[in-house]
Amino acid sequence: MKISAVLIASIFSLTLISCSKGSSDSSTSGAGSTVGVSGSLARFAATDSHLYTISNEDIKTYDISAPSNPVFQSTVQLGFGIETIFPKDNNLFIGTQTGMRIIDLANPDAPKEISSFSHIRSCDPVVANDKYAFVTLRDGTDCARGVNELQVLDISNLNNPSLVKTYPMTRPYGLALDGNNLFVCDGGIKYYNASNVQNLVLKEKIVLEATDLIANNGILMVIGRDGLYQYSYSDGTLKFLSKISTNK
Repeated sequence: MKISAVLIASIFSLTLISCSKGSSDSSTSGAGSTVGVSGSLARFAATDSHLYTISNEDIKTYDISAPSNPVFQSTVQLGFGIETIFPKDNNLFIGTQTGMRIIDLANPDAPKEISSFSHIRSCDPVVANDKYAFVTLRDGTDCARGVNELQVLDISNLNNPSLVKTYPMTRPYGLALDGNNLFVCDGGIKYYNASNVQNLVLKEKIVLEATDLIANNGILMVIGRDGLYQYSYSDGTLKFLSKISTNK
């Protein structure tokens, strides 16, 4: 089966959001909302009651508690170069060309920035767990003077994120995190053991031209150049499961 590459990329950000409602594997915010799982290059994120979208300069909030009648709530200006959005518990982690922003959702109708971490201008997706944020930096058309590396940030104090370690990369794109399993699109799919962030261990690399991933409960979903791939990593190795081809 073949479908449009544009369509599959558009769907990818919400692949696991609707599935996550009521799931025991989903992250739950302090406000009691279920947070969806999305790719690291996503430009929108959802809980069971709110949708957050980003433009180049701001975050817009919609109440979707009645899905057939979404209600706009607020706009938060963040400045130029907003690129990606990643939900975790009661926060949003925003990747920008100049750094990572942390947004508090204590009031889900009115997100509030609580801190940021700055870096050299680079294209910048981010994923996070309870203690660390993982950020890939990449040069490119919009980030011509960028660097190519993976940064690990300590976010145990959300009000004061700090750099723990930097790892050189070739030209990384999206990344995904599930427990101690870290996956990075960098000249293929790199699979790391991230149990010790001071010493990430490369377990495996698959040669596949990929831009983004979702890792959830032992299944890795990958946007490749020519389709959507699925791999299993439940036994600690990447095993191919399936592929949906896309029209180029």
